[in-house]
Amino acid sequence: MIQLAVISDTHGKLCQDCVDIIKSCDYVIHAGDFGTEKCYKQIKSIGTPMYMVKGNCDKGIWAVNIPDTLAFRIDKLNFYLIHNIRNLPYNFPKSDIIISGHTHVYNVTDEHNVMYLNPGSCSSSRPGSKLTMMILRVTGYDVEVDKKYINN
Repeated sequence: MIQLAVISDTHGKLCQDCVDIIKSCDYVIHAGDFGTEKCYKQIKSIGTPMYMVKGNCDKGIWAVNIPDTLAFRIDKLNFYLIHNIRNLPYNFPKSDIIISGHTHVYNVTDEHNVMYLNPGSCSSSRPGSKLTMMILRVTGYDVEVDKKYINN
């Protein structure tokens, strides 16, 4: 089993709950809006291998080499990572799981055998929502999604 910490929209803040969860996982997936170079470096310094994309708030020289989208494979699953799902290109690569952020609202849906995931935000929630992230447990083609509430 491979464990993935999935976060988005940190906006310059990474609390200890998130750090502890990231340390316990094999990979971290960040769906954009690190917010600051300091937060980006803080996550990288944890040492957990990271898949990441740039969000609309990721500006500056530190973010130049962060891709806008990223296709990758973990175990037997094809992932596609993008910050804003509304910007999903028509011809994106065949994917089993599409991860996005931007809305700050946790969401898990399954459409046409594709799982769409949004971990919400672990630093700044929208009115009516809580701080969240997710852990994915991957074994072959099987995925278990675990919603984590964050105490900031």
